[in-house]
Amino acid sequence: MTDQRDYYAVLGVPPDASAEQIRTARRSRLREAHPDANPGDPGAAERFDFICKVCEVLGDPERRRIYDQMLRGGADVGAQAHVRCGACAGSGAWGFLRCGMCDGLGRSRMGFSTDCPNCEGSGRVPDPCPRCDGKGWRAASRPARRPSAPPKKKTVQNCYEILGVAPDATAREISERYKGLLREAAAQVPDRVRDAYRRIGDPRRRAGYDRGIGVSPSKGVAGEFDVHVSRRLAMEGAASHEFTVPDRDLCPACHGAGRVMLPCGTCQGRGYWQYGMATTKCDACNGKGTDERPCVDCALSGWVTAPRTLACTVPAASREDARITVRDELLGVVTLRLRLALVPGFVREDG
Repeated sequence: MTDQRDYYAVLGVPPDASAEQIRTARRSRLREAHPDANPGDPGAAERFDFICKVCEVLGDPERRRIYDQMLRGGADVGAQAHVRCGACAGSGAWGFLRCGMCDGLGRSRMGFSTDCPNCEGSGRVPDPCPRCDGKGWRAASRPARRPSAPPKKKTVQNCYEILGVAPDATAREISERYKGLLREAAAQVPDRVRDAYRRIGDPRRRAGYDRGIGVSPSKGVAGEFDVHVSRRLAMEGAASHEFTVPDRDLCPACHGAGRVMLPCGTCQGRGYWQYGMATTKCDACNGKGTDERPCVDCALSGWVTAPRTLACTVPAASREDARITVRDELLGVVTLRLRLALVPGFVREDG
């Protein structure tokens, strides 16, 4: 428990005592309370430590001012309220160390019978408290933090912004832009660029994507598919039924570029020719060691056929040409037009 005794009464001085009066009383009280002057007294060391604490508080002008504020009822000290440090009980000392100048004797080692100027005759010097940095007090509350700026909202780019084309760009402009990015990045474009081209590079996918973001689809392109169902399924309906619709995806071999980079057949991918001890650059690949060739998997189009499966709800009592709107990750917002067949495997050919 923190000692509540009046520090001025401990030193025997009035509260308005001057610094010189406190210094004189401190020397006298420390000399009287020193354990060497009170042999056989078990409480002498404790009293001496407490008097050292009192002297440290009243001997420092700033700590004395704070102590006087606490005696008057805890008034604010400046703009920030302070309280006594609980670790050192307001003394500012974590403990006491033996004075190195007088080796704990309290007397000067210069041959004169005078008090040591470092410890002022006590033989001990305070060890600063790590909690309050030797001040004897700490802030009563943390200072108010400055209001931080609101977090910036992440702007989500659409596929047109990612590729750097206008929403009304033609399919050829979009294709040339993507292939240009592939050439600049040596076919190592970011995934978001490749995904954006997968969404709007195909005209049918682009129409569904435009419907999803509220842009009018391109002329002549309708995000609509004819799907065939049996009459029984159309009458009874289904909570979830899968339809397979035609679709295209980026060629996995060339990533939509229509061309692939293969080792040069002239220099076998080395980029140079060697004649004995001499070497010369390969003229066929210009020293690169690679040769750009048409992709045989997609026949230079950059796209391969990849039918896609869509799952949707078929309402009961559906009629011929009934339309069901479905939202898909790649196809966007598409419309399925029901075509009724006599048997499940029958596909009607309008003609």
